[in-house]
Amino acid sequence: MTHEFTLSQIATDHAPALLNREAVLNRAMKTVGYEFTLPDSMLVAQAPKGNGASCDRILLKELERAGMERMLGLCSACLPMHSLDSLGLALLQQQLPTGLVVELDIATCRASQQIFVEQAESLKDRGIRFAIGFDGHIEPGDVDIYQHAEWIVLDLTQPAEISLSPKVNQILQVCPHLQPFVKNVVLQEEFTELLNKSPFSRPIQLFHGPFVVSRVTASEDRPLQGDRLRVMELLNKLKQESDNGKLADALRRDPVVLFKLLRYANSPVTGLRTKVETAEQALMVIGRDKLYNWLTVLLYVSGESDGLEYALLNDSLVRGRLLELLGADKLGKQHANALFLTGMFSLLDVLFHKPLPKILSLLTLPDEIKQALIESSGPYYTFLQIAYACESGTPQELEEVAEANGILANDINVRHVEALVWAQQVEQEG
Repeated sequence: MTHEFTLSQIATDHAPALLNREAVLNRAMKTVGYEFTLPDSMLVAQAPKGNGASCDRILLKELERAGMERMLGLCSACLPMHSLDSLGLALLQQQLPTGLVVELDIATCRASQQIFVEQAESLKDRGIRFAIGFDGHIEPGDVDIYQHAEWIVLDLTQPAEISLSPKVNQILQVCPHLQPFVKNVVLQEEFTELLNKSPFSRPIQLFHGPFVVSRVTASEDRPLQGDRLRVMELLNKLKQESDNGKLADALRRDPVVLFKLLRYANSPVTGLRTKVETAEQALMVIGRDKLYNWLTVLLYVSGESDGLEYALLNDSLVRGRLLELLGADKLGKQHANALFLTGMFSLLDVLFHKPLPKILSLLTLPDEIKQALIESSGPYYTFLQIAYACESGTPQELEEVAEANGILANDINVRHVEALVWAQQVEQEG
């Protein structure tokens, strides 16, 4: 039995909703996708009415408006759904690029097992994959449900006796294709423990949660790594030094950075047709702004590794690009680069394990960037707030901030997806 709806059949009287995202990481600690949800306030409002299906439809509608299909093929889009009826929505009935993952609770699948199996078989032919939650116990027929999924989802917001239950191993034993996916990891220490010592008979393959940007105890005394210090010195020279020859000399004194710069300059991402062989050529053809931005990216992946640098880089790139797109629309293109840097530098405290004011004091930056990051004020701060809101449950007051500045939720969603696509392209091509 197929339940098919078109988007025109979806109610259009709901207020536009900001999309929230959470990065999904693999065991190599690379961002391989994003989970999209509606703001917590909307989900809470709909729950007493039993309108989970309505939330599904709104989520799909907002994602379609935002251009989600552009992401697919680059990375996965994970969509938690509340009703099996939602599997019949027209967006899911299309032949989509690979990468769309539907997440369902096991209880939802149990309630109409035959419908789930029929829909899953049909949608898998269209490239859609499934992740099914675990609720702490096993009922007859569960194995048949999990046979149609690629991941079993363990949610750490549930008690440990459920989320980390040894009963999961019973399912893994009879479903050898099934991989654990742990959600809502809060602390980096939790992630490290789960990564290195799985509580299940099989290694955990996917992780999700705010642990990527969680702030460990900052230390004023923690020394900055030499590699990153050299990158910061180059960043300052770019702002302070007008002589290209002296800048080129500085680049040549750091052969590792120069090697990476030339590799970047000659990569497809720059679009250059002329082979770049020297520091002088790189400065000339790339330009100072792009070179500065590239060094900012390099700041994240230089030096000793804590393991999460690439995940932090992805979040920083998304923030930077989102600020650039939204802010330049409102403030003018002359602010675009500074807005990008505001987003890129917003996670340096997490990267360095040091207070952000301490780190920023080492860099020559426009006052507007420091105002946004340190004082929570200035012309860029509104856009930084919006970027934060896209990463976590969106408080109503932040939606009001956007509205007060003439920024519509639909526009934010479109720019948000554009930023996600761009960040994936930079990482894959760079």
